[in-house]
Amino acid sequence: MSKTKEELNRLVIQQEEFGKKIVQYHSNWKKDAPTRKTEKYISQRLDTLEEIWTSVQDIHEKIITLAITDHPYFTSNYIEKIQERYEQCKKYLNDCPKAIDETSTDPEQLLRLKKQQYKSQPLSNK
Repeated sequence: MSKTKEELNRLVIQQEEFGKKIVQYHSNWKKDAPTRKTEKYISQRLDTLEEIWTSVQDIHEKIITLAITDHPYFTSNYIEKIQERYEQCKKYLNDCPKAIDETSTDPEQLLRLKKQQYKSQPLSNK
């Protein structure tokens, strides 16, 4: 196998890992408790997602420079699939309702926060 193909295969493996991270990121986000989804937390998650996407784009540029267009990476439109998942995840994060601000003095908001926290506590054996 030529060095160029070896390099391409190595980059594709890295790309697949980043693709898995995006899928996993989206899946894990859905599992997070509603009380965790504060504006700050969502912002941090979006920043991390952007870092992952930047890495995907960097690797894609390297793959393009190798100019082996008959590789399954190109024939399966892998970058488009990753981009679609990235956009779905980003939209989901942006559309996600924010948790109640814990510094609020509104009694109704505080009551809802307490209810959310109570529901998320594990049952104890007494």
